[in-house]
Amino acid sequence: SQTCNAHLKSAPAPNNGDALAATINLTTPTIGHTPVRAALNLAKVELAKPEYAETTRYVVLVTDGLPNCKNIAPTSSATSGFANYEDPSDAVTALKNDGVTTFVVGYSIAGLAQWSDGVEHVAVTYANNMAAAGGTGMHRAVSTGAELEAVLADITAQVAPCSFELDEAPRGGPSYVRVSIDGVDYALGDTNGWDLEGDKTIALREDGAACGVLRDGGEHSIQIQVECQPVVVC
Repeated sequence: SQTCNAHLKSAPAPNNGDALAATINLTTPTIGHTPVRAALNLAKVELAKPEYAETTRYVVLVTDGLPNCKNIAPTSSATSGFANYEDPSDAVTALKNDGVTTFVVGYSIAGLAQWSDGVEHVAVTYANNMAAAGGTGMHRAVSTGAELEAVLADITAQVAPCSFELDEAPRGGPSYVRVSIDGVDYALGDTNGWDLEGDKTIALREDGAACGVLRDGGEHSIQIQVECQPVVVC
């Protein structure tokens, strides 16, 4: 807080929600700088590591302020700097060029007008510019914890995958593959089910029930396995 630095508190990893929440809960909000560019640059460096090369990568930027670290030293502890506005959209574009999609959530940035005339307009403009550069349209405006939860659930739903790669092609063909979500089997070729694309890609139909379940914002378990005999879904 109160500097233009960015620090990695919890590395991207599956099922690390508790670890991420713990680091956030240990942070005490203060009035200070909002180092959005530094955070985006840090995300770019982290997501460029080899361990993420085979994954679909996203950034969710949640900010309650206006990017105001232009020309300010990273370790500066000054608590002002509203004259140092900057639009970090180029940093989002750099992420996009690396294949990373960025969502932007503005937490009560509509209330920034209390600081000076025009601040709210600039904050909203920059947030929308970043969202557009990240390939996600406009920023999402929230002002309560419940609204933030709803937006994060919506983002989760949007990015949930509906195609999966088998380790090897099923020897008996796609009819030997069982696809189950939360213990419910879905049929090959059914409008609510899935298809085999190529030799090894299980693709849930985008407008079908199986894909819809994964994209409803909740927690789900999907199991795909090759059986020893054809799978019949009743």
